[in-house]
Amino acid sequence: LKQQRIDLLKQTNSDLQTALAALQHELYGLVFNELTSGSLHAVALELGGAKALLDDFITLGLPRAVTQDDLMRSLLFGDQRVFDDNLTTDTYALSFVQPLTQVQILTDTRVALNQLATQRITALDELLGQYLDAIGGTTHAEAFNLITDTRLELRLSQRLAKLGSGNEGDKKLTFLPLLHQ
Repeated sequence: LKQQRIDLLKQTNSDLQTALAALQHELYGLVFNELTSGSLHAVALELGGAKALLDDFITLGLPRAVTQDDLMRSLLFGDQRVFDDNLTTDTYALSFVQPLTQVQILTDTRVALNQLATQRITALDELLGQYLDAIGGTTHAEAFNLITDTRLELRLSQRLAKLGSGNEGDKKLTFLPLLHQ
């Protein structure tokens, strides 16, 4: 009788885990579908747009840090990047496609995503704080390449416009888009 109870408990436990895994798997599929084409699609697009704006503002404001700091690039564009719509959708897609193990049954993808996203946001926030403190303390300087490059192109264009072959009849017509000439 004792062995029958043990066997029944094992069978019931196994059946419950199988049922829970099936429900969890179905939930991940539903969330994935909602993120890609359902009611969560607009929110996912907002997340992607917000992440793109964040990337652009940081790249524009801290171009030297982005080009020289591996951690910064990783947090913006790499495998450790702050979550965007694609990374969130990919995570749910993987959760939906992969077979669930006993460990995965005990974890919730939403909770794991939230913890990972919070860690990455905190890391980026701290890194940005370090750069801004360094800029304020004049230990770090950012070159605003866009402005510098545009000025350089303008000066080069102006010099090219002034160049001539020496003979008035031999001058070639050159269009310089920055000067509209």
